[in-house]
Amino acid sequence: MQQIHAINFAPFAPRGAFAGPEAAGELCRMQELTGADTIIFCPGAVQAAPFVEEIDFTGRHTTSDQELLAMTQLAHSRGMRVFWKPTVNCLDGTWRARISFFDHDVPCETKWSGWFASYQAFQMHFAALAQNEGIANAQPICAGPLRRQVRVPASRHSPCRAP
Repeated sequence: MQQIHAINFAPFAPRGAFAGPEAAGELCRMQELTGADTIIFCPGAVQAAPFVEEIDFTGRHTTSDQELLAMTQLAHSRGMRVFWKPTVNCLDGTWRARISFFDHDVPCETKWSGWFASYQAFQMHFAALAQNEGIANAQPICAGPLRRQVRVPASRHSPCRAP
């Protein structure tokens, strides 16, 4: 089994954080200091609170696609493998593992079905971006970190693949 020497780089960086030369310099510095051969980027999305269905992955809290692609290209040019780990956080400070809804749909309440539709759009965005850029064939995308309370009936499971 191949060992991975990875670093998380600027997880959940807001829009613009990777745009300047400082971010590229820090990536190079971290690789030199740690000997990392793999870098993990965590493009973040946000929802207002743990019981909100809507996930925003295009606003100011999220690294732009162009920034993510540029940093990915830089890491590849330095011989590094790149993992993307798109992750949802709550703006109110609640730990993302606490995202939860009723086990069964209840009228007039937020629902897992609405949240999963939003979450799937978020994950599919990055899967399609990676596929369109030729990244998906060689580099993993890690989906679904820290979903402690998610217990969804098997009937609601669906494969998450780029179209």
